[in-house]
Amino acid sequence: MAGEGIYAIPTQWPNCTETVWCGPPPEPTVNGSRIWLNQEYEETYNTTIEYRCVNGSEFDVDLDKKGDTIFLRTRCQWNKMWFPYKNTLPECKITDCVKPFIIPGDSFLKEKTSAWTRVGMMKEYECQNKQGTKHTMYFEKDRSKSEFSMLCKEDGHYDFVNERGNWPTCLVDIECPLPPPIPTDEEYVLKKDDGYVHIKYFKYPLPPSALEKNLTSEHNHTTFDRNYDVTLTYGCGAAREFKSDDGSFHPIQKMHCQWNRQWNPTLTELPECDWVGCLRPPAPPEGTNLILLDWEGEVMPFGGIARYACRRGMFFEDDPEILEVNYECKDGAGGSRNVCTVKYPIGG
Repeated sequence: MAGEGIYAIPTQWPNCTETVWCGPPPEPTVNGSRIWLNQEYEETYNTTIEYRCVNGSEFDVDLDKKGDTIFLRTRCQWNKMWFPYKNTLPECKITDCVKPFIIPGDSFLKEKTSAWTRVGMMKEYECQNKQGTKHTMYFEKDRSKSEFSMLCKEDGHYDFVNERGNWPTCLVDIECPLPPPIPTDEEYVLKKDDGYVHIKYFKYPLPPSALEKNLTSEHNHTTFDRNYDVTLTYGCGAAREFKSDDGSFHPIQKMHCQWNRQWNPTLTELPECDWVGCLRPPAPPEGTNLILLDWEGEVMPFGGIARYACRRGMFFEDDPEILEVNYECKDGAGGSRNVCTVKYPIGG
């Protein structure tokens, strides 16, 4: 019996189509984004969708409870399945702090970088007006600092570490209170004998090289430099020194302006200036024909001797054998004035 040619027809013929539909793709994460990369809102073959977590978070693709990648993609395949993510996406984990606090304008601070800060890392700030690698501004409460940082916590928020919520204020310089005036005395008729202040000062911000000047009592203390690191060194004037409460004497009194706007030591007035010598030997009255010997203009300490002799060819009226008379420098009444008071005739 002869056979016959027949087709093995399947119970269901295959369907030819231009494309396939995968159905709705996974929903984006809370506050995350979903971007259709090649077709606008189409769920057809070869459509690719990109997902992103909310800023500061990443997808935990390996389920280690840590963020791994900032975006994922899934694609509609010919088998009508989204791959590799069909129904849900991996969980988003916080990885960065993205919203720093607003810097107060009067703090004169700036961010070191505007990049996001990784969880567990520090966001860093520094004073403005940096010149190269050198700072020109410093924290109001601590001149040793020009930088600080705050921690990025696991919840994606920043926390102050060093300042405990208080922004530091950056300053170029500070000013200490008015210092005392320069001591003087009516005995000082010559400028060289007058009280003085030696000022070592600085002009900021850079370079901080020391400048120096000397002033005497005609200068008002309101004009003195009194910014950071200024050192004032006072002197009473010729033949006087500062007297301490314990009775000791000191030739100078220093004051140093600190960053906390206080002088060290803090003095509203200087210690008392008291005489420690004679400013100058007394001038012989006219008509005595006396001359002063061996005095070169220096201060004479207490106990020092001023020597006088008659002019050449003359003799002491009381005793022609006397060669000279000496006067000892002693503390005057109350220590307020110093005079030569004791006479020592020297015989020939």
